[in-house]
Amino acid sequence: MIDPPNSGAQRLVIVLREFAIASRRWIDRTSARNDMHRTDLDALVALMRTERAGEDCTPSRLAEELGITRAATTALIDRLEGAGHAERYRSGTDRRQVVVSMTDKAYREAYRMFAPMGERLQALVDDMSEAERDAVSRFLAEAAGVMEESTNPDATPAPVTEIEKRPS
Repeated sequence: MIDPPNSGAQRLVIVLREFAIASRRWIDRTSARNDMHRTDLDALVALMRTERAGEDCTPSRLAEELGITRAATTALIDRLEGAGHAERYRSGTDRRQVVVSMTDKAYREAYRMFAPMGERLQALVDDMSEAERDAVSRFLAEAAGVMEESTNPDATPAPVTEIEKRPS
């Protein structure tokens, strides 16, 4: 059963959709302003995430994370290296394996790109109660999981609801 269009549940879904659109626009504009491909920016975020987790990022892992081919990943890493944003080196534990990491220059530029928005978002978070933070975190984590599951090519498409149909 779909909630009525003016219910809190439907408003939340609409706001989530608007947030996703605003996020895509921010990424597109930020990458364009910095003479980068959107995929380059996505790759830097993926590299930051794996490094923050204390893990190595191989070209194969990067390809999987970004949903691109190995050939496209090679071109991507070449671009990032050429711009001074990434470097390739042999793994310390398996010399056959190549690892990709961000350079100090990339971290400085990422900070410059992300910090202003991050500070504004942090101010919003700071104004929330712990219970509100927990609820929003849980919802966004579960929503991200739903979105990831929905990208599965074998997933059954959801039916169009009355709310999503155009008014006649």
